[in-house]
Amino acid sequence: MTYSNHSIWTSALQRGAQVGDNSVIYKGIKFTRTPEGLDLLTTETDFYEKMEGRHVENFYQMEFEMAVSTYLFDKYSRQIDMVGSYIKYEWTHRKNRRKYEYLKKLRTNIIKKLSDERCNRQVKG
Repeated sequence: MTYSNHSIWTSALQRGAQVGDNSVIYKGIKFTRTPEGLDLLTTETDFYEKMEGRHVENFYQMEFEMAVSTYLFDKYSRQIDMVGSYIKYEWTHRKNRRKYEYLKKLRTNIIKKLSDERCNRQVKG
């Protein structure tokens, strides 16, 4: 089954927080209606970046919640890898104990988010 811009927008509107007339933010994804269609932006960084590739395709091919879950799963997995490399660098080079402990706590929090998303995915899928 394929989904339209309208059905994706409606799903986002029902679940997310509306920001202005043409934007909704839901779980780190900003959905923006434009004259050309619908833009999906990621809020992972300080600046909204256009979501591309398979994550956008997922919204047109999967149910809304499953597409969001897939995106979040990948996002948290990337974050875990990144924080893991920071921890390794901190431990082998800088040896700043406070920073090391902070990074470990951050990784634990991301792992919890990933675990929660996996549980939500299994319940819905």
